[in-house]
Amino acid sequence: MKHLTEVELHGTAIRELPSSVANLIELKGLYLEDCTDLKNLPCSIYTLQHLERILVDGCSQLSKLPECLCESSDCTNFSLPLALPSVINLNVQRCSLSELRFLKNLHCMSSLTILDLSENKFVSLPTCISQFTKLQQLFLMHCKQLQEILALPPNITSLHAKGCESLETCADLSNVLRYISDESPWLRRFDFSSCHKLIQNQCSSNCNMLSIEGLLGETRVDIFHPGSKIPTWFVHQSIEGLIKFPISSELYYDIAGLAFCAIVGSTNRKEANISCEIQLFVKEEATYGCVDCFSSLELDHVWVLYVPRQMMWGLDAKLMNHRSQFAVLFQASEGNLRSCGVHVVYKQGKQPNDMKIDESINP
Repeated sequence: MKHLTEVELHGTAIRELPSSVANLIELKGLYLEDCTDLKNLPCSIYTLQHLERILVDGCSQLSKLPECLCESSDCTNFSLPLALPSVINLNVQRCSLSELRFLKNLHCMSSLTILDLSENKFVSLPTCISQFTKLQQLFLMHCKQLQEILALPPNITSLHAKGCESLETCADLSNVLRYISDESPWLRRFDFSSCHKLIQNQCSSNCNMLSIEGLLGETRVDIFHPGSKIPTWFVHQSIEGLIKFPISSELYYDIAGLAFCAIVGSTNRKEANISCEIQLFVKEEATYGCVDCFSSLELDHVWVLYVPRQMMWGLDAKLMNHRSQFAVLFQASEGNLRSCGVHVVYKQGKQPNDMKIDESINP
């Protein structure tokens, strides 16, 4: 048994995992999804040095995970080395976790890459989350009692906080955007859809998570949250779905990337799944395109997407030695496109003198 590498008890009537699980010294995967009678996990699981995946999602009676510094009787017969140093994926969504103290003593801070805490009952995401240096994907969806995100991991590539209706405070996204490393150089995605209190609180404190123009560089940034206004730093704006503007050839090498913004909402304020497509044309030829889908929207939301120049196929060849006419087409399906915007981001210290909108080229 000690050579067993996987334990799968999906959907069983197990109430408590025995402390003898510590004898499975080569265990790599522990799967306890939808064990609705499970109430406790032994702290002896922390001795499993090779454990990489812990999936206990859907264990609705599991109200907390054991802390590493054991107080229960099943921990008296052994000493603890590093607590879960190899865990890559920890999934505890759809449980009943009311606090996250277990995170403070884990030693998988250098290995954990995926953490799913969705649909739990905790109120605050603790600051120790910033010590998980390899954590890239953090899921907090529909944590309806979550009020504050005090910090974020430095290498996070995606934060999914959709439906956190009590969320009022979030760590400054600019700190994450400033921290670019080899671990996650290409993408930052933040989904705050239906987090209405967060946006209201930012407005009242004169703090805007979209005030990030000076932080945009070589990383793709994707932010989605409630709202009905294009950020003021977008130079080109329109209530139509098409924006046109010229860029001269002398500015060609100074372009860092393009930022796009769309305000989307449902028809008649009814919940809808909306897809939004962006297409970029240079000299009437397709140069770049992308599409994203947003589910269960009722009120208006803001989508800001920044794409670095090196990620736009065909852009370099079409700009060379020309004063090129840019055209950006926005389209929304299953909903309404309220307004849109485009902003050309230039390399640091490079800013053209003529930054005004040429009204004659907008429809």
